[in-house]
Amino acid sequence: MRIMSDLLIRPFERDDQESARNLILAGLGDHFGELDPTFNPDLEDIWQNYIAPGDCFMVVEKEGGVR
Repeated sequence: MRIMSDLLIRPFERDDQESARNLILAGLGDHFGELDPTFNPDLEDIWQNYIAPGDCFMVVEKEGGVR
């Protein structure tokens, strides 16, 4: 873990699922304009699709929430 001012960069935890998914989909929507969430089924289970295969998935926490 690394702390920078009021930000905490840490590994994804299962409790981060909903916040992380919503944040990623919001960013994709901002970038592409319209977004069909069915195009990203991998985000329905971040743990299974990214971490279980051995990948690293980090989140930034600020004021107690994933940002």
